[in-house]
Amino acid sequence: MATNRENDLAPSGRRSAKAAPLPDVLPKPFVTHRAPLLLVARVVMLVILTDAFYVFLRVIGPDVIPIIDWSASLLPLALVAVQALAIGYVFLRWRSETYGIYEDDLRHERGIIFRKEETYPHSRIRSIVCEQSPVGRHYHYGNIRLLVSGMKRDLVLEEVPHPHHFIHTLHRSVPLAAKPALSFKVGGRLQKGSAAATLEQEDDAVE
Repeated sequence: MATNRENDLAPSGRRSAKAAPLPDVLPKPFVTHRAPLLLVARVVMLVILTDAFYVFLRVIGPDVIPIIDWSASLLPLALVAVQALAIGYVFLRWRSETYGIYEDDLRHERGIIFRKEETYPHSRIRSIVCEQSPVGRHYHYGNIRLLVSGMKRDLVLEEVPHPHHFIHTLHRSVPLAAKPALSFKVGGRLQKGSAAATLEQEDDAVE
C-alpha cells in the first residue's frame, strides 16, 4: 500500500494536479442536461439584447410615445425585472430538460410545469450519429441523432455534453442481439456493430 501511495505523489511530495480523465462508459443510470456553456451564452445574449432594446426606447421613446416620462427611474427597474424573469425562465427550462440512460431505455424529459417524458427502449435503437460543429468539438458538446424503429423521423438529442462518452455508454446498453444491426457515424465515418475504436480516435483528436 505504501508503494502505491508513493507512486501517486509528485516529486515535490504533493499529489499530481493532473485531472482524472472522463471514463469511456458513464455510470448508469446516467442523467445529463444540455451543455451548460450554451446556457451561459444564451443568458449573456439575452442581457445584451434587452439592454440594447432599453437604449433604443430611451432614444426614440419621446418621439413615438410622448405621453410617457422616459426619464423616470422606474424604467431601469422594469428592465431589471424583465431580465430577471427571462433569465429565470431560460434557467428553469434548461434545468427541467434531461437526457437519461437507464438499464433498459433512453429517456428524454422536459417541461417546467407540465412534464413530458419520452422513453425509447435500447433494443429499438438502430442507428447513432454524432454531429458536432468546429465550436462543439472544441468545447465538447454536440447533437446525437438516433434512428429508432417504429418512429417516422429521427430522434435528435441536442447540445449533449461529451457526446462521444454518451454514445459509448448508450452502445454498451444496447442488447447483444441488436448490436449487429446497429450502426454508428462519428466524425464522418460509418461503422457497424461497435463504436469503441472510432470513439477513442475521436476523443484523442479532440484532446
